This record gives sequence, structure tokens and C-alpha cells, in this order.
Amino acid sequence: MEKAHKPSSDAAGLRRRAEERLKEKQKNQRSAGSGGVAGKQEAAQEPQRLIQELQIHQIELEMQNEELWESRAEVEAGLELYTDLYDFAPVGYFTFDREGAIRRVNLSGAGLLGTERTHLVNRRFGQFVSEDDRFIFNGFLQKVFTKRDDASGKASCEVALKEQRDRPHLHESPGGRYDDTGATRRQVFIEGTVTAEGQECRAMMTDITERKQAEEEIQKNQAQLSNALEMAHLGHWEYDVANDLFTFNDQFYNIFRTTVEKVGGYAMHSSEYAHRFVHPDDMDMVGEETRKAIETTDPHFNRQIEHRILYADGKVGYISVRFFIVKDSQGRTVKTYGVNQDITERKEAEQKLQDTLESLRKAVNTTIRVMVSAVETRDPYTSGHQTRSAGLARAIATEMGLPQDTIEGIRMAGSIHDIGKLSIPAEILSKPTKLSDIEFRLIKEHARQGYEILKDVESPWPLAEIVHQHHERMDGSGYPGNLKGDEILIEARILAVADVVEAMASHRPYRAGLGIDAALKEIEQNRGVFYDSDVVDACLTLFREKGFKLEKTWL
Repeated sequence: MEKAHKPSSDAAGLRRRAEERLKEKQKNQRSAGSGGVAGKQEAAQEPQRLIQELQIHQIELEMQNEELWESRAEVEAGLELYTDLYDFAPVGYFTFDREGAIRRVNLSGAGLLGTERTHLVNRRFGQFVSEDDRFIFNGFLQKVFTKRDDASGKASCEVALKEQRDRPHLHESPGGRYDDTGATRRQVFIEGTVTAEGQECRAMMTDITERKQAEEEIQKNQAQLSNALEMAHLGHWEYDVANDLFTFNDQFYNIFRTTVEKVGGYAMHSSEYAHRFVHPDDMDMVGEETRKAIETTDPHFNRQIEHRILYADGKVGYISVRFFIVKDSQGRTVKTYGVNQDITERKEAEQKLQDTLESLRKAVNTTIRVMVSAVETRDPYTSGHQTRSAGLARAIATEMGLPQDTIEGIRMAGSIHDIGKLSIPAEILSKPTKLSDIEFRLIKEHARQGYEILKDVESPWPLAEIVHQHHERMDGSGYPGNLKGDEILIEARILAVADVVEAMASHRPYRAGLGIDAALKEIEQNRGVFYDSDVVDACLTLFREKGFKLEKTWL
């Protein structure tokens, strides 16, 4: 270790300092003495010079001795510091001979092996290594002593130590992790280099047990994820933007009914992926979605799309793709990744369901036409009224922005909403004079009778309930159930307004038509009382702003 003060190698300087120290001593002596005779001094001059030389030399020796003691103290302090750093370092330090025997070891190294340091010297390190890993340690020694690992003679290895059971309590150092209550099995990383003489290897040993456990846990989680993806029939993929490269897992290839061996690897460029697996008609859409993912500034971007695919045998299928993005520190998308799921069976089932619904719609339409014809035969006025009411109801529902399927149900219900009048005598329906109370009560039964006729008809829409409620009013004053507000289906609320407007505007056997203005005035005055406010607003907009004509409506 470098010293703070070097022993003087400058003889002239040393002598000068010695002479100065001697003069100081003599001065002190003269001050303390009685003073001498000048003659005697001259007589004794020669011996005094000799004595002075001897004194100077003695002082030189004393000064050199002082410097040596200072240097020794510094060396001992440095050695003590080195010993502390060596023994209490957070890693284990070992010195091995060519046979793997331990020559020196620090406290942390002893702690890793679970043995007192004094019991380790001259013991072979291989005794502490698990049997499966001894050949690894022996290979490490061979490499480090033959300098075959690299030019510097360094070599490294990872080995598992033997389990340490019920060992006595040891002095705990920063590098020693002791567990006196049970067994431990540690993984260590050893890196060493040969000494200059080539007879010993100095090695540093690090406890990597926690790191290995974490790696094993990650591998376990990855295996579980892979199994979960396989069980869920999900294919995982990643896209490296910079290199334009896709990578996939095995399940991805299972989805496309092929294997990684047949395709030729787990990676391929985007153009090859599109050519192999994406349906030609969907390539533009898939490419556009990929571009959006790459260019997005949203760090939490995620997207799900569905598109057609080509199986390995050329057949067409469907997949659902959910994908996410990874950005770098500059906010650039460097990777997209996600999962694919084969939804071909679901799509086929949906198509079958759609075909079934379409067939059912056709059957319902046929049934409706038969019913309309039956009503028309008995009462031409009622038939025309239903047709025009259905057309107006459909127009109101469209103006309100309702779903197309709901609009279709309203039109169907409107075209047969008076089907219950089939149970009423024809002479009452066509009576040209005012109805009696009994006759009016019979007329009011047509809503209930219509429900009874339609309740068992298979239909995608609640036709029977719409017909049952089309004379209900928002304030509960309607019939037959005295329903209020939201208790009434929206379809029935729309049909109620269309029914009133058409009935008032058109001719009846017992009166002439009152006209469209009177009909609109009726629903406007009773907006929110008898009739739904939104429905009334839509109806008024149709007639007053968009030029709707009642007489031009049709089924």
C-alpha cells in the first residue's frame, strides 16, 4: 500500500536536517551550562568535530527509524482495512489451487458454504457443490488454469450448493444469509482468474438464489400463460416495428391449422404473414388498423377487430384480434402485440341464427298478410286505417333514431294493431251513428282480443304486447290495463300517436275526416298527458317541417 511519507533517500537532505537538530541540542546545552574558556575550546576542536559527526549520524539513524515506524503503522492500518473489506465484503472471496482446494476464504464465503472459515482451508470446494453440478465446477477450474475461456484467463460458472441442514449458528456477515431453522439450497455464480504465478485461482462468489428463483417463477408463469392460451385457443403474437417482423407461439399456428415446421419458423415479415393468413378482401382493413396502432399517441391504446382468414387448406375462417402497443422513451411505437382467437364456429352459428331469424320474419310476414286480408274482408275502413297507421308509426320511429329492428317490429305491429276487431260484429264496426255504451265497451275489447290472437305467434318482436297496449295513455287513463309512463312499451307509445292522428284525419262510417290539422292539434295539446312527449315532437316535425303526407304511407 502506498505510504503517506516515504523514507528519505536524499543523504544530503537527511544530513542537513540532522545538523540542524544537533545545533539545536548544542544551543540548548550552552544555555544550560556555565560557559567555557576560549583556549580550551580550540584545543578540543578536533575531537569535538568527531563527536559532532557521530552525533549527526546518530540523529540520522533516529530520524530514519521514526520514518520506518510511521510507514509500518500506515501499512498495518491499510492491512487492517483490507482485512475488513475482504472479510465483510457482500460477496464471497476464495482462493483455489489447481485441485480446487480452498486456500483462503473470507467470512462471506464461509457463510455461503455454511461452515466455519477455519474448517474450510485445504478442503476441496467440490465437496460443497451438488453432485449434478460438480462437473461444471471442474470445467470452470480447467478453463481458468488453462486460460481457454478468454485472453484474460477469466472463467465463470453457475452451480448449486448442497443443502445445508441443522448447521450451527455462524457469525453473520453482510454476505452470509443464514437459515439455522431448516434446509437451504443455494445457487451461486463464480467468476475467477488465475494468479500471476499460475498456481492459484482467485474467485468471487455471488449468491444468485433469489435471482434463479425469480427466473424459475417467470418460466413457470410463462408456462402457465402458454397453457392458458392453449386452453383458451388463443394465439399470441408480437410485431417488431423497426424490423417489420412478426413472431408467434405454437397455438397461433394451431388456429390456422398448420405447424411451425410447415411454415418454416416462428417469425416472418408482415407481407408474408398477410399473404399466408389474411383474406385478400380484408388486407386493407388489417393494414389500416396496424398503421393506426403504430401511429397512435395514446400510450394505453388497445383495439379489437374481427376479420376473415385463410386456413392452411385454403378454406375461409374468422378470427378476433385484440392488440396493444409498447412505446419507447421518445413516445414511438416499437412493438405491437396481442392475441388471436378463432371465431369461425361463432360466426357460422351467428349466420345460422340470422338465417333462422330471416326465415321467421318471412313466416311472420306471411301470417301478418293473412291477418290483414282477413280484417280487410270484414272491414275495409279498418284495413286502410292499419296500413296508414303502420306507415306513420314507422316514420316516427325512424325520426326518433330507434334501431332498425325496433322500427321493423313497430311497422309489423301497426299493420295488425286492430286485429282484435275480428271478434266484433261487423254491424257495430260499420255503424253510421253514434255507438251505445255497450257497443263502445265491445269496441274497447279489441285490444285484449288482439293480444289473445297474437300471444302464441312466434315472432322476433313483442307483437302481442304492442297490440295490447296501443290504447294505453301516459297518465293512466287508457285501456285495457291503465298503464302509465314507462310502463308502456315505446313501440306502443309510438303506435298510440300514429293511431290517433290517422283516425282523426281519415273518414269513418259515422263521421267525415276532421283533417290533419285537427289531429296534430289533439296530440300537441295532450303532449305529456295522454301521449309521449318525444313521440309527439317527432310526429309534429314530420308533418310541419318535413312535409310528411299521411295518404302516401304504405306497408
